[in-house]
Amino acid sequence: MSVLQVINTIITVFYYLISAFFLFAIAKVFVKSHKVQDAILYSLIMMPFILRLLRLK
Repeated sequence: MSVLQVINTIITVFYYLISAFFLFAIAKVFVKSHKVQDAILYSLIMMPFILRLLRLK
């Protein structure tokens, strides 16, 4: 495995960890929200992070 492959793997792992962190933070606020409009907004914000973690985009 070359150095560039190792660097690429490390960057990919960090990318998914950062995505998971933001998804967790938004989900935490989503669970605590009491207003329906806020819950809908947070669910829309979470969608790109869920798709990234599923490797769909």
